[in-house]
Amino acid sequence: MKKRFTAVALAALMLMMAFALVACGGEKTIVGTWKTDDSEAAGLGELPGTLFFIFEKDGSARFELDLKGLDGDEKAAGELANGVLSMMEIGYEILSDTEIEMTLSVMGETDVSTVEYSLNGDTLVFEGVEFKRVK
Repeated sequence: MKKRFTAVALAALMLMMAFALVACGGEKTIVGTWKTDDSEAAGLGELPGTLFFIFEKDGSARFELDLKGLDGDEKAAGELANGVLSMMEIGYEILSDTEIEMTLSVMGETDVSTVEYSLNGDTLVFEGVEFKRVK
């Protein structure tokens, strides 16, 4: 009886470890911070600095512009752009491995659209724009 209990306990422990490895390892998630230097391709015009696209666990998202190393007119333009970006309320819902529904609200106007994306390791291609995961 004791041997059988030990064998069952060992099997249960191995099964739990296998589930833990799967849960920690191969999960693809868009949650996190992504960056690109190509704001124009992202549809936001030519912006100075690095553009970050941040996806939160709660289904919200936002853009931020990194202004490090900028001064003068470039910094002023970046600060203005960050002000405009902060007025955007963005929500998202993953529909499949290739489609995401985005909700964008700006000053009371809301637009909902389905866009294509792909996620491969630390590379996110969103509407044809390549973003790299920030670690």
